[in-house]
Amino acid sequence: KRVQASSFTMLSGATLTTATLSPAIDPTKSFLVFGVEENAAPPVDGQISGQITNATTLTFQRAAGNTGNIRVTWWVAEFTSGVRVLRGAATLGPASPGDLTVPLAPAVDPRRSFPLISLRTSGSSYEGSDFARAEITGGGANLSLYLSNGINSPVAEWQVVEYTDAEVQSGPLTFVHPDPSKTA
Repeated sequence: KRVQASSFTMLSGATLTTATLSPAIDPTKSFLVFGVEENAAPPVDGQISGQITNATTLTFQRAAGNTGNIRVTWWVAEFTSGVRVLRGAATLGPASPGDLTVPLAPAVDPRRSFPLISLRTSGSSYEGSDFARAEITGGGANLSLYLSNGINSPVAEWQVVEYTDAEVQSGPLTFVHPDPSKTA
């Protein structure tokens, strides 16, 4: 149907910023993607989560925002038919690493669906609780979110996009550091 796009700067000290969609969208047939430019050393200041809050509002958040401006560029794709989007937020951790299973209602077809997540955390340095993995599981009934550790209790904003006439392929990916003496 249409793509709306814009950008803004989340100022140093701000923890929440909204953007207005005009014209209004149907959130059940729309999804958000965004990118950030930042020079904030700790994840508490630099990691941003984003979500379609309602038909006219996007909400972007970070845990603290004590230092550093962050430039956010976003796109919202809206479809007339053939796409269904589920969304929510989940807090991961804090005590143990592993999966958090979020029930999807109604279930999606995992052959035609993919997850999109963004994460914000209170961490002071980048480590395992600053990066999450998302996977559609349970035959499409669940979204599984995984962290290698959850010590900072990050919040994942998630969307599951189902395309009626698409075929989605997915699988695990492992990053390997080019220096064999280090781990990635």
